[in-house]
Amino acid sequence: MQTDNGNRYALHALKERRAEIDGELRQCEQRLRYLREMLGHLDATLGLFDPDGNPKAIKAKRPYKRVKLFGAGKLNRLVLDALRRAGVPITTQAVINAVVADVGFGPDAAAGMRSRVRSNLLYLSKVRGLVIKEGEREMATWRLA
Repeated sequence: MQTDNGNRYALHALKERRAEIDGELRQCEQRLRYLREMLGHLDATLGLFDPDGNPKAIKAKRPYKRVKLFGAGKLNRLVLDALRRAGVPITTQAVINAVVADVGFGPDAAAGMRSRVRSNLLYLSKVRGLVIKEGEREMATWRLA
């Protein structure tokens, strides 16, 4: 099959992408084999300690992968600083915008930071008692306690 120059670059890019995906797939299969082997060893060890037990009855846990955007307590400090600087109750979006501006992630990061900042505000409110929420949903504002 003859390709013109425009398709030659597209074809090369598609072949490159396919090779990358194939490599990832092979790596995942290798990891899967390893995990199945380790699970077999654990099941055998459990059988030594509890011969009547059923290892398959043990419920699987979802692995937790922590995203380290901020160091320990840094998001707390950024949120509290934003509330201190404002001096008046501000919306969740205003807190998000202040945190994004302080860190320098750029305006596109605000959408991805929404759940993280909101969770932090709820933590600071319910667990630490450092902030107070007034109102509900989008109309909610936050202030220092």
